[in-house]
Amino acid sequence: MKPVHSMLALCILLTGCGGGTKGNDPIKVNDNSTDAPGSVLTKTALLAPGPACQNGGITIDIGIDSNKDGVLNPDEISETKQLCHGESGYSSLIKIDNEAPGVNCSSGGKAIKVGRDVNRNNTLESFEVDDTQYVCNGTAGTNGVDGIDNSAIAGIYCFGSLENTSLFATYSATQLNSGDVIASASVADSYVEVSKTVYYSSLQNGYTNAPVVFTFDVGGDFYSSGYWYISLNRNTLVTTLTYTDTDTNNGDPMNWYWAADQCTVNNYN
Repeated sequence: MKPVHSMLALCILLTGCGGGTKGNDPIKVNDNSTDAPGSVLTKTALLAPGPACQNGGITIDIGIDSNKDGVLNPDEISETKQLCHGESGYSSLIKIDNEAPGVNCSSGGKAIKVGRDVNRNNTLESFEVDDTQYVCNGTAGTNGVDGIDNSAIAGIYCFGSLENTSLFATYSATQLNSGDVIASASVADSYVEVSKTVYYSSLQNGYTNAPVVFTFDVGGDFYSSGYWYISLNRNTLVTTLTYTDTDTNNGDPMNWYWAADQCTVNNYN
């Protein structure tokens, strides 16, 4: 009487496993079980005489109610067993009962009992049961860890032209509930725009001013020697834009500053 998880090892004491039914007598199935959503389901059907069962018999389909509609659909069937009529002897009976959680099935399931109708009353009595197999429900999985609320709690957005150039620039920084920061910046002229986004963990070097660094030349051409460093002072909310290029301004850095009142500051909490 071993429980069977997910598939039924239904070696029943009948034709092919040591028993039989009268050649023309139907196999009676008494299904007393009820089906909870997501549990193991069974479905029985008559089997016409043929190669599998010379005198006919019955098929038992077994599977998990994946869509929890209380019906064993074709795509939910994991195993099908056949029970054949014998040529002589007593009629065979099948009884399906709910199995409460316990020793046989830790999460409950079904008990499928098979035997011969010795007293010929078309009811499988306890003393007539030759074999019992258990189809067990799966064990519930472990609850996952609650996710972290990492929504935005504050942000700043700056946009403007850069004095003495034909350039426009943007900078934004968004602080998340975890403390991490997402910073984005771009620089553009009439022909091209270069932008970049950086994610800073609160434990990462550079988190406090969230700089965005990329290469872009003031003249509109790309040079490996020129780069932008755009950052935010988290205390004063002043955004600093620094451009350094050996081909421009004698190689000295060029700086622009946006005060907090030149930008849009948002608090979301």
